[in-house]
Amino acid sequence: MKSIIFLTDSNLDNPILHKQGLPLLVHLSSIGYKVFFAFFNRNNETNSEFSKHTISDFSNSIDFIEIKLNSIRFLPSWAPFFILGFISVKKIIKKNQIKILHARSLFPAILSCLLKIFNYKTLMVIYDNRGVYIDEMIEVDRWKKYGLEEKFLRQIENLLERYCDRIVVVSNHFKTHLLSKHTKNISSKISVISNRTLIDMNINLTQKDNNKIILVYSGSDAIWQNSSELKKLFIQALNIFDEVIFKIISYEQDKFQSLFSDESELLQRIDIVSVEPIKVKEELSKCNCGILLRENNLINNVSSPLKFAEYLAAGLPVLLSEGVGDTESIIKKYAVGIIIKNNNYITALKDLSELLNDKDVYGRCLRVANKEFNINTSFKQYQEIYDKL
Repeated sequence: MKSIIFLTDSNLDNPILHKQGLPLLVHLSSIGYKVFFAFFNRNNETNSEFSKHTISDFSNSIDFIEIKLNSIRFLPSWAPFFILGFISVKKIIKKNQIKILHARSLFPAILSCLLKIFNYKTLMVIYDNRGVYIDEMIEVDRWKKYGLEEKFLRQIENLLERYCDRIVVVSNHFKTHLLSKHTKNISSKISVISNRTLIDMNINLTQKDNNKIILVYSGSDAIWQNSSELKKLFIQALNIFDEVIFKIISYEQDKFQSLFSDESELLQRIDIVSVEPIKVKEELSKCNCGILLRENNLINNVSSPLKFAEYLAAGLPVLLSEGVGDTESIIKKYAVGIIIKNNNYITALKDLSELLNDKDVYGRCLRVANKEFNINTSFKQYQEIYDKL
């Protein structure tokens, strides 16, 4: 039996792993792979009830390996990840004759390559690069721009991209960005696998209120979500649509309530709700348009927001900022949204009003989601990589 380890640097509470990682591993298990999921818990933290249920629910398909990262005296905070992770993963490889390490993100990729260099020369490493991690850390002020961490890890990252056996990125813009950094051609080892979602072609698209336009934002208040722009967009929308309601689906209800607290008239039009993950798509399907706002910077230029796929899968056209991964090409090719040019919300909202007059727009969005963002397509792409390795 072919055996793999899926290695992540987060714990099982990470929602993206539940939408992308775990479904992939269940699929691989169903076609004959022995799958190990190695995850980390820091400083004696215990698994949450959610994590415990996850392990229980998926235990028939996946062997979960918890690696506890206790602090080591006199060593920096990142040291336990590499020291304890190296020891633990090495044992798993030896005991189960692992052939492939699937490393999700930068630090797991470094750990995987260390294991390959020092112990297992024939080990195949997939660097599943979901974003420009170093730039993200600088964006949230974890690291200083041009600081020692950035300079050191830029060099390490370049080495990783050369020595990993395959590299997965989430957009064609990401691939172009990687190739521009390297003098050595690594194009043949790069695969583009965008973030995709489960598709239900039978989802009910007839429950939209034709007398009102509901613009929905789904997500957190994290800095990269650019949620502060929502207020500007909503205020302008009041001037374009006679009957408009703004819905926010988020577990951070208090933060969004505070964001709009000084706009009493606007607040009367806003419905801020928190729903279980499994019910988000149903809630989205009742709306008319999904909102996705981002700054036009490198982090977003190479990205593939899962939210974009989820909006389309709920039959929603998307109103989004320019410069977000490959989304513009999808919008232009299929007419499933409006791109906000130069932050001109008025023009974009007028264009949206015209698009929503198209009676086929909701069904078209669902069909495009099935064609371009069906997670089964990602399964096939990953399976091809595994089989070749």
